[in-house]
Amino acid sequence: MISFLADEDFDGHVISGIRHRYPEIQIQSIQELGMSGTSDPEILEWATQRDLVVLSRDLNTMTAYAEDRIREMMPFSGLLLVHDWMSRGTIIDQIEIWSRKDLESAFANPIQYLRPH
Repeated sequence: MISFLADEDFDGHVISGIRHRYPEIQIQSIQELGMSGTSDPEILEWATQRDLVVLSRDLNTMTAYAEDRIREMMPFSGLLLVHDWMSRGTIIDQIEIWSRKDLESAFANPIQYLRPH
């Protein structure tokens, strides 16, 4: 089962919804960990050390730093990006589906986009 670290920009209502509907999913937020203001590269490193996939809405800088890690052949657990236009319910359900996947096979490409089905 995949565990997640929600970036600082991630919707807190989605985190609460995941915990309510799918309490078996392990999800932590940057704020809960007292890491607000931590740089994107540090977040990616921290998550990788703990085998956590980062959830983010930051399609720009977080993605760029993740691409840097890949280019530099640094270890990387994964980044799951969420588009702003997706509904909270869809995001929650899609994260539940992702949580059931195997980390290595689901993140053979370490940058993924959450897509509604």
